Amino acid sequence: MRIGLTPNLCALLLTIVLPGCANLRHTADPAPVVRGPFQTRNQQPMALTLMAFRPRRAVTQTEGEWGGGVQVVWSSIEEVNRYNDDNPTQSVAFDGETIRTTFRGRYGVSDSVDVEVELPFLWAGSGGADHLIKEYHSLFGLPDGARDNTPDDDYEMSVTSDGYTLYELEGNTLRAQDIPLFLTWQLLEEAEGVPAIATRLGVEFPTGSEERGLGNGAFDFGAGVIVEKSLDRWTVTGGFDWVFPGDSERLEEAPDGDFHYDPMLSLKLAGEYRWNDFLSLIAGTIWTSRMLHSVSYEEVNREVFDLGWGVAWDTGGSSRLAISLHEDLVSATGSDLSLQLGWAWGY
Repeated sequence: MRIGLTPNLCALLLTIVLPGCANLRHTADPAPVVRGPFQTRNQQPMALTLMAFRPRRAVTQTEGEWGGGVQVVWSSIEEVNRYNDDNPTQSVAFDGETIRTTFRGRYGVSDSVDVEVELPFLWAGSGGADHLIKEYHSLFGLPDGARDNTPDDDYEMSVTSDGYTLYELEGNTLRAQDIPLFLTWQLLEEAEGVPAIATRLGVEFPTGSEERGLGNGAFDFGAGVIVEKSLDRWTVTGGFDWVFPGDSERLEEAPDGDFHYDPMLSLKLAGEYRWNDFLSLIAGTIWTSRMLHSVSYEEVNREVFDLGWGVAWDTGGSSRLAISLHEDLVSATGSDLSLQLGWAWGY
């Protein structure tokens, strides 16, 4: 089975986007509604087995109220390196497309604390967008990874060392991944000359199948800080977090080396410009440190520097849609291109 950027998918995206473009007139003094940042994360298949803190506002959910959302992210990756002279026993192959659908819920526990849970589902396959992405990278002068060295529209997701499989993602199935739970505590409210500041904790439960490549089979833990400040029609959010992932059984039982996931530092920065009362232009970056230094290939042991840009617009009194395009500027470990579509209510 092959799923990709087909004409039907493009038609669906246009059906969703065009109603939000009905009022594009720029206004001088838009309503102070914060619609960002984008709820994105690293879409590299192996990284999807590990917990990640998404960018969010430093303002917590109203006490006693629920918020929710659904997000669909299509990604393409082609990062392949096999048994070269420096590493004759190791092979890395991430070649294919993924579609990840995540359902989110958030509840205000008190006037300064909320909890949030995610339920993600992942599909992976060969797709059919390799030629399109080559043209896109060529047009904007972006690095092309291994796309010139491998056939178009193949599928393989695996990491091996001396014939032993450290990771492998089963293709052409739709299954649940690990479930993360986050607790956010707002420490400081925004005031004149003072940003809003919040801290958060996270734990990810090993509910996804490690054997099929959907989880790491272990608990992950992390903590971080969020900062937010608005000025006129602009809002800037940022922060940092540390994630301490658990090692999978495959890594622990590998016979030929000390393989383990590294603690990962993530730095986040996003800017929002309110175009009018209903629409915001948003851009953001996420820098994440390497996840697996014990495999020497850059396809798994380099940092990821995600750049995303797009729009978010209101679809009702308490709901909004967002669409964004994402690119790994390092083009070593991360996905080559991701398209993200999300709908949220009650935030």
